[in-house]
Amino acid sequence: MKTIYSQALLIFFVLHFSSVLAQSQTIDFTLLSDKVEVAGNDTPLVSTIKKTGNTLTWTQYSNGTAISVAHFTITQTSGNWNAETSRGNINYTTLIEGYRGNLALQGQESGITAVLTLMISDTHQEQYSFVINSITYP
Repeated sequence: MKTIYSQALLIFFVLHFSSVLAQSQTIDFTLLSDKVEVAGNDTPLVSTIKKTGNTLTWTQYSNGTAISVAHFTITQTSGNWNAETSRGNINYTTLIEGYRGNLALQGQESGITAVLTLMISDTHQEQYSFVINSITYP
C-alpha cells in the first residue's frame, strides 16, 4: 500500500510541475508575420518578432533581406503563455532608445495575435497589429 501511495504522489508531482513549466513568462519564441496593420491600414510586411531572454527583436524583411532591426529591452512581464498549446495572454513592457512600449501576445484557438504599442510621447502612440503565421520555440 505504501508503494502505491508513493507512486501516486510521484505521478501527481510530475503532472503538476510539467503543467507549471508549460505555463511560463520566461519562454523564448519567434513569431513570423507577413502583414501588419498600422493606423487601420493593412500593409504587407514580412517580419519576425523574436524574444530571447530580456530582449525582443523586431526584424523587417524585403525580398528575404533584413531591412530594419529594432531591439527592445523587456522591463516587465505579466501574464502566462503555454508553449505546448501556444495559448495564453502575456504582456511585455519594453524600452527602446528611451521610448516605452508594450508587446501584447494573445493565443487562442482561432490563432495568435500580437500588438506592439510604442509611446512616442505622453499624447502620441503608434500601434502595430501583426497577423501571426507561425510561432516557433528554440
